[in-house]
Amino acid sequence: AGDRAATTLRSLRTRIDTVQNRLDRLPPVRSALLREFSEPNSVDLVGNVDRAVTELARGRGQWEAAGAAVREKRPEDALELLATAREHLTIAADSCDALTDRLDRLRAVRADPSGPERDTRFRIRDAQRLVVDRAKVAEWGSVLDAQSRRVDVAKDKLTGAHPNYWAYMSELASVTAFVRNVVERVRGEVEKGR
Repeated sequence: AGDRAATTLRSLRTRIDTVQNRLDRLPPVRSALLREFSEPNSVDLVGNVDRAVTELARGRGQWEAAGAAVREKRPEDALELLATAREHLTIAADSCDALTDRLDRLRAVRADPSGPERDTRFRIRDAQRLVVDRAKVAEWGSVLDAQSRRVDVAKDKLTGAHPNYWAYMSELASVTAFVRNVVERVRGEVEKGR
């Protein structure tokens, strides 16, 4: 346990540095988000920098306590503290990554808004073909048609100088998840009917 604690201590030191580097790169990311996109595109991420700072500090604190436990020959305590440190560092890293990922995704959809729409419509058409093939149009045809209308509405809302691309992407993701559920249900009904 002593060796494992010492090894984990060293690897988490690297993780702390990695998370700190991600955090240090966030100010320009945050600035780009606010400069390039309207507020609704990232309002849900407003607290992420503060959360990352707090969680990194907590993780570092647990890591330091684990170091003391290793020096005091308490490897089991050290491993427990390191597990907690890892949890805090994961939250900090995820908070950082959410901002960077959002900026990348918003830029991608701004460059090609029709890309996510094409993907979503393809999934709807695929589901419609399945419903026709399985003779389930009466049950699911109008349900899938309604999903196409949701895509139309989402696309029509991409207006103005600063569209809410995130609402658009979220709505398309919701449609995709709904269609996937329909496909699973149709396949399940067909399996049961055999």
